[in-house]
Amino acid sequence: MVAVDHGISRDRGAIVALKALLLRGHGIAAREPAAVALDAAAALIEHTGARTMVPALCEWRTEFAAVVGDEAARLRWLREASQAYAEIGVVPAL
Repeated sequence: MVAVDHGISRDRGAIVALKALLLRGHGIAAREPAAVALDAAAALIEHTGARTMVPALCEWRTEFAAVVGDEAARLRWLREASQAYAEIGVVPAL
């Protein structure tokens, strides 16, 4: 697992790796590294207090859930993303 105390650049790299894994279509084969990257992103957000990144993290978790076929988690993370956006004052465009 990637630890926050190794520095922001390493955790930021984990986030970039997550997006690359999912977007390149590795799908289920990327499950473990993507889960680690998501955990690293969550830890980085918590460590830095970057609350405005919470909605993006929820969206990344939504995408991950879709890739691994977990529809219940996908819907839960979509609701979390919507709530997180509301908490930072972002109004969705209709």
